[in-house]
Amino acid sequence: MKIDVKVKKHEKIYTGKFINFYADDIIINNKVNTRREYIYYPLAVGIIPVTEDNRIIMVEQYRYTNDYYSLEIPAGKIDEGEALETAAHRELQEETGYDFGRLEKVYEYYPAISYSKERLIIYAAYDLIKKELPPDEDEFIEVKFFTLDEILELIKENKIMDGKTVLSILAYVTFIQKKGL
Repeated sequence: MKIDVKVKKHEKIYTGKFINFYADDIIINNKVNTRREYIYYPLAVGIIPVTEDNRIIMVEQYRYTNDYYSLEIPAGKIDEGEALETAAHRELQEETGYDFGRLEKVYEYYPAISYSKERLIIYAAYDLIKKELPPDEDEFIEVKFFTLDEILELIKENKIMDGKTVLSILAYVTFIQKKGL
């Protein structure tokens, strides 16, 4: 089924530090007038850092919105004009103090396709080396190491509640780890 959409009015409702809210008045198939509200967040990258002994580096950080200490894969937005791999290097170094020698794409998805334009690209990172960048001043992160089995158990027990992390680990197990990498 092909849908014809025409934008009658495009309005920015709110401009934040890195998130913007929009409302578009649209016409669907030349007969249905409706309004779509959505969030714009830049393209982002998530990294599953795999150590030489097959442990995965995770970060624990406080998430104000839910008043929750969240265990997650390192991730962050891609700065304007920045290459995906450059952003992956930067985010991994800022959040974990490690860099990688090799990167493999795991999965790409929209976390909230009905109301957000956000898209995440998930990578597995290998051949890790210690190489720190100063963390963002508003991030307070604790670096932790887990086996894949430990992470899967934490997901099962609802101790990992971050959607990008759950999906990324399950995609890693399904698409990458099964290949024996």
